[in-house]
Amino acid sequence: MQPEEHIHEKAQRNTDELARLRRRVTDLETASADCERTVQTLGEGIARYQSILQTSAAAIIMLSPDHRILDFNAEAERLYGVRREEVLGKDYFALFLPREIWDAVAAEIRKVLTGQLTRGFKNPVITREGIQRVLSWFVNYTADSHGQPSGIVAIGIDVTEHERAEEELTKVRDELEIRVEQRTAELAEANERLRIYARVVENSPDLISLVDRRYTYRLANPTYVRYYGRLVEEVVGHAVSQFLGEDTFQHISRPNLDRCFAGNHVHYESWLPFLAAGRRYMDINYFPLQADNQVEYVVVVARDITDRKRAEEERESLMAEVQRRAAEMDATITSMADGLMMFDPDGNIIRMNPAAERIMGYTQADLARPLTEQATMLRLETVEGNPLPLDQLPVKRALLGKTECGRELQLRQPSGRTVWLSVSAAPLCTPDGRVLGAVATFTDITAQRELQEMREDFIRTVSHDLRNPLGIVLGQAQLISRFADKPERVRKSADSVLTAARRINAMIQDLVDSVRLEAGQVQLQMQSVEIRSFLTDYLERARVTMEAGRVKAEIPEGLPAVSADPDKLERILANLLTNALKYSPSETEVSIKAEITNGKVAVSVADRGVGITPEDLRHIFERFYRPRAGRPREGLGLGLYITRMLVEAHGGRIWVESEPGQGSTFSFTLPIA
Repeated sequence: MQPEEHIHEKAQRNTDELARLRRRVTDLETASADCERTVQTLGEGIARYQSILQTSAAAIIMLSPDHRILDFNAEAERLYGVRREEVLGKDYFALFLPREIWDAVAAEIRKVLTGQLTRGFKNPVITREGIQRVLSWFVNYTADSHGQPSGIVAIGIDVTEHERAEEELTKVRDELEIRVEQRTAELAEANERLRIYARVVENSPDLISLVDRRYTYRLANPTYVRYYGRLVEEVVGHAVSQFLGEDTFQHISRPNLDRCFAGNHVHYESWLPFLAAGRRYMDINYFPLQADNQVEYVVVVARDITDRKRAEEERESLMAEVQRRAAEMDATITSMADGLMMFDPDGNIIRMNPAAERIMGYTQADLARPLTEQATMLRLETVEGNPLPLDQLPVKRALLGKTECGRELQLRQPSGRTVWLSVSAAPLCTPDGRVLGAVATFTDITAQRELQEMREDFIRTVSHDLRNPLGIVLGQAQLISRFADKPERVRKSADSVLTAARRINAMIQDLVDSVRLEAGQVQLQMQSVEIRSFLTDYLERARVTMEAGRVKAEIPEGLPAVSADPDKLERILANLLTNALKYSPSETEVSIKAEITNGKVAVSVADRGVGITPEDLRHIFERFYRPRAGRPREGLGLGLYITRMLVEAHGGRIWVESEPGQGSTFSFTLPIA
């Protein structure tokens, strides 16, 4: 190749290189211009970002993956109370998060960096002043030029007040729910109470009504309308004056209603007439019911206390009667001739009448002495003159629940005088048998005792004086009767002598028996006696001395045996049957019956004779008493008296039922063996 060509070729290559360089310069200039525009645009974008960042109402924080602060806007400065320059590059966790939530927040950030979580969450933060606030975060990551996460951008909104408001709202809502539940329960309870009140009113035995200010019934329970004999619809909604009557309303109901509407409770008791219930005594109450400080209704409750009122009247009457009888009893006790003493359960004297003080010879100081000292001081002795043991004192026995009647004792008074007493004592018991004390009576029988001794001496003398000549008369009469070879007239005279002698002997025997019975000298030989067989045997044996054929015995089989002295029982039957046969027509029957009455065997002897007058009935069993009319006055009047004494000695009772012209029935009781 020629040098010129070589030079030319080289020049051509230089020209091409120069053109290429020029194009390169042009391209670089163009690229430089584009770069300048890009830088300008980027600067404008950064400026806009900074403007948005600093003016945002939310806190915006940019963090590196290791939690270092890359950016911190003005709102974040305000919320955290720090300046941006103070926190850039520092660990966000260490500055603002409570230690206990670091792991939880770090886990959330890792999720964001791996694209697992882009939704917001809340967490507490602590400001420089130590105040804890709650922020709601919307978090995302920033990427590098290769699209890989290179950091965190977090936009936080202060929801502290919102959270507090929600807490307050939740608290208020919870409290409201509790109050609603409580109120609901209260309403349910109130409704239940209302139902109970309604049932109480409906079923109340009291008369209950409700009246408003127009004097109109708003309520009346069944008892109220039943007493008046009306229906509920005839009362409720109607005026009180229409129901009770204008006169009753104006003079009774309205004045009391007006007082109650003025706020006063009204109460009174009164007899009221009711159409269905009649006249009843009522306890009436008016109660005011207030609403808005005004009485709107009056509740009238009337309770029927008729039974109580009548009981009170009866009690007052009984109390007056008790007081009257107590006064009578006190006057009787004070004025009675017999001594009376009352003792408490310990034997202390709690009451003594003047007669007892006189008989006992007590002074006021003696009244306070114990029972044992009183007994020693008084020197009580038996009839035989033996000292009376303390446990045999009638009062002592009465305090043990035993009763003693008419026990004769000798009393040696402190003055030395001997007094004969008939002492009776009985316990004072409650209905259940508890002994509250004792009462004792003392009858001074000194004069009677002396008279009795004189009488006994007299009877012994009479008996002795009569028996000697009587023995001679009896002997002679028996001889005359035995050798009856004389005329008939002598025989009749002898029979008359014999009959008279027997009557004299019977009289003497009655006198002796009455004395022995009164002196308690008759000893009963008690044994079990079967009435049916005993009576049959006795009537068979008595045929020679009485008209036994007229006696009709009606004794049922199976009658229990009685406890009796056979000889004394025969004497009782003989006296009653003899009288029945003597004082009844010979053609009539005399019946004898027996039955069980009140736990004892009752025996009755009935005749169809002349009967006994009411005046004689009161004295028929008295000593020496003989009927004044309708019967011949024979004997000494001791037969029925001795019969009574014998029956009572057996522990029985004797009585008679009779009307003039209708006959008589004598009855007596004997204890079952």
